[in-house]
Amino acid sequence: MKYSLKNPTKSIHNWHGDVKFGLPLDVGDSVEILEECPKWFRGTCPRKSRAVGIFPKTYIHVKDLTKVDPVVAECTQVLREWSEIWKKLFVDRETYKFNTLRKVMFSILESRRELLGATLTQDQTLELQMTVVSKIDWGNSSKRVEVYTLHSIRICPEKDSDYTLHFIYVSIT
Repeated sequence: MKYSLKNPTKSIHNWHGDVKFGLPLDVGDSVEILEECPKWFRGTCPRKSRAVGIFPKTYIHVKDLTKVDPVVAECTQVLREWSEIWKKLFVDRETYKFNTLRKVMFSILESRRELLGATLTQDQTLELQMTVVSKIDWGNSSKRVEVYTLHSIRICPEKDSDYTLHFIYVSIT
């Protein structure tokens, strides 16, 4: 199995690196996989001054990015975008807007955490997803943002033609 450098990986066990060219790892260390062998990975750990070494495959968890919920991905993207606006509101001393956006961002962050926890029933998940989408819509409309992000595609209904909007819709469904 070939791993993409974009796949997040974490060490799930401590390993002392007690072999030649071994890279010691602690539980929770992020690692970047450079090469794969039958029972070993060769890679780096940012916490270890980017030293390159080998470590057992069984000590590493590679997250499958194909299973990411689109609403969770949307939450992540929106929170990144809104954080810039939030910082600007702080610098401009717009206290009311700053606090309002803060509450909505924390609410979306909490909902994202619940969705990632995967402890909800299907009905609860659907209801939470609808709530998150409505909060994102509210936030975009209250900020007077006319550019929407859907599955990492930026859409501007006023500027994009009907054909373009339809093409984007068809491509993501």
